[in-house]
Amino acid sequence: MLWFKRRKKKPETTTDRGAEEHKKHPVKSGDQTDEKEVAKPESITAKEEKSESKNRYHVSQNKDESSPHYKTWRVRKEGSDKTIQYFTTQKQAIEDAEKRAKKTGGSIVIHKVDGSIRKQKYS
Repeated sequence: MLWFKRRKKKPETTTDRGAEEHKKHPVKSGDQTDEKEVAKPESITAKEEKSESKNRYHVSQNKDESSPHYKTWRVRKEGSDKTIQYFTTQKQAIEDAEKRAKKTGGSIVIHKVDGSIRKQKYS
């Protein structure tokens, strides 16, 4: 005896049939554009945005009072808790972040002393 119910097969909808027919008879060039063709460039741009965010460097001031580097400027990679390097001035930190972003093809985000974003540079 079965203790679970079998699921009934879903009836085919008109959109499913249309998709199957479309696979059998693809749209020729010059006809209407296919929705799947339009979706491909969007998915590529989403991947590019993800890869760009991996190479985004933040320049901010260290606010941790227990740290020996309290109130010094730091360069951090986005999504990471680790600081790459500390600097005494914001200008030095920006120059270092620009070099790193240029090397990896990324960008930098510069923060004010209060933590808000001052400027976003795309190298």
